[in-house]
Amino acid sequence: LMYCLAAPNCPITQLDISNNPLGYTIPSAGDATLAAMDCRAALGNNMSLTQLNFSKTMFQPTQLVSIFGGLAMNTYLKKIQLGDIVMDEPGCLQLSHAIDVCRSLEVIDMPNSLMGPKGAKLILHQIGLAKRRIKYVDISNGNIGLLGVIPLAKILAHHHCAIRVLKLQNNMLLDEGGEYIAKALSQNQTIVQLDISKNCLGRISGLAFGDLGRGIHKDGRKIAQC
Repeated sequence: LMYCLAAPNCPITQLDISNNPLGYTIPSAGDATLAAMDCRAALGNNMSLTQLNFSKTMFQPTQLVSIFGGLAMNTYLKKIQLGDIVMDEPGCLQLSHAIDVCRSLEVIDMPNSLMGPKGAKLILHQIGLAKRRIKYVDISNGNIGLLGVIPLAKILAHHHCAIRVLKLQNNMLLDEGGEYIAKALSQNQTIVQLDISKNCLGRISGLAFGDLGRGIHKDGRKIAQC
């Protein structure tokens, strides 16, 4: 399959290889490290693929660095799905480079990455630079924490932000992080779908999101509609 993708005349535009244990090394089925290298070569040479679903392929973080290196040589992808793939900082750094290089990319779907605050900061920094074209972001269950939510809030508050769907559930944002998001959304004109559930939000963030629903008031008078 990867040899086919790497061929100059490959016609495949959408590829779904999710739920395949490609990251397992089994004597009768091959070596996962070699599989990762094949993926890198295929993605780096392919000129037809616009959508790729790599979810639940069980590659290890060290192998992902090689695969994302291939993504960083691809300038045609519009949608990448990386669900249930655990990432470390080197993998996030390589993926952020791919987001930069692939100027056609609009959808980043990577739930359950467990990338942590430092990995999230790398990814979100690059999404911030690409905010004019990224329209869909799912980083749910990424453990991004407050360190990750600060750059995200800056993206959402920017007038050039193009994100329409944002999934943030189960990211340990806590009350302060929820308030950051709510205040950023008060300046956002593009978000149409937001999932911020399971983040231990509290009273402060609840009031901030309540202001979004009611509009902004001053001295008892409504001065803006959110």
